[in-house]
Amino acid sequence: MLQSQFKRRMSKESIERTMRVLGERAGLRDRLTPHRLRHSLATHLLAAGVPIDVVQTILGHESVATTRVYARTQQAQVEQHYRRVFP
Repeated sequence: MLQSQFKRRMSKESIERTMRVLGERAGLRDRLTPHRLRHSLATHLLAAGVPIDVVQTILGHESVATTRVYARTQQAQVEQHYRRVFP
């Protein structure tokens, strides 16, 4: 749960609006959303070698299959680098 400056719970719309504004101020090309932050977190954790079951717990996924979506991103990067070296 995120709180406003007045210690009140922020609505979904307020969070999305705040993230959009922050993304624009930061000069981000793509729109910043809560989902993109979660995706980025999962991707970075997996790239750092954090076990997938730990990432599953952090993200609150009931099934590790849901978390594997992010692991596939990592696999795609592995294949990309491999093909660059061994075309």
